[in-house]
Amino acid sequence: LDMTDMNRVLDFQEGLNAVRVQPGIRWGELHHELAKKGVTAGLQGPHGFLGATLGGGIGGNCFSINSPKYGWLNENILNLQVVLPNGDIIETGSLANTKVKDWYYRYCNGPDLVGIFLGAAGAFGVITEFTLRTYPIPEYSATLAYSFPDTDSQLKFVFKLEWYGYVTDLWGIAFFTLPDSLKRILAPLVGERDLAIFATEAYDKDIFKAQKKAIDKMAKEFGGIALPVEGICRALGIPLYLNTPVLEITEGSVAIGWEGEI
Repeated sequence: LDMTDMNRVLDFQEGLNAVRVQPGIRWGELHHELAKKGVTAGLQGPHGFLGATLGGGIGGNCFSINSPKYGWLNENILNLQVVLPNGDIIETGSLANTKVKDWYYRYCNGPDLVGIFLGAAGAFGVITEFTLRTYPIPEYSATLAYSFPDTDSQLKFVFKLEWYGYVTDLWGIAFFTLPDSLKRILAPLVGERDLAIFATEAYDKDIFKAQKKAIDKMAKEFGGIALPVEGICRALGIPLYLNTPVLEITEGSVAIGWEGEI
């Protein structure tokens, strides 16, 4: 069922931090429209596919870039409009109340019907509209990289990093799983060590500065060594886009600079 012509933004509620869209809208289109409002969906879409539709992501219970911080796509869904197999059109959550037109909440009127349709691939009905959470755009962000002596140390760091809420998105590499061609590239740079490359962000300058220091302390707790992320990404062939203003923190000084986003 091709829903790509149903790709409009229907409503934006700043006070409720929500946007109402049709399922055919693509991730790139959504980011463009939300940027006009100065907000973000938090999630960036499935890896490498800004042309993917959000409706497909809902039906397939899609994981997404930035899910470590913002959760899965379906965890950010507030309301659905669904056409049932018998032709009935239903609204879920707060919109099940016919007197409510633009008050977007998932948990309120009776049982949570939203969960029946999420990840169901259209088996129980066709989703024709849905409401998604929005978030303020973080003012400060950085991509960081650390190497660890073994996989156990790397995983303990990653678990603690996520537990404290410091990670926005993350990519981990276990050295022993790499093909020989990449081992020959990385070994002279970092040794036979496992890597954690991740993004972190904050809304406040002082919080961001303290957060980066806390991350560095946490990494050292598990034998982590900070790495020059730009060099590592280039060695692995990962594009790095220098488009995010951040704070460059050095001993005794703080300066505004640019950091890459993977």
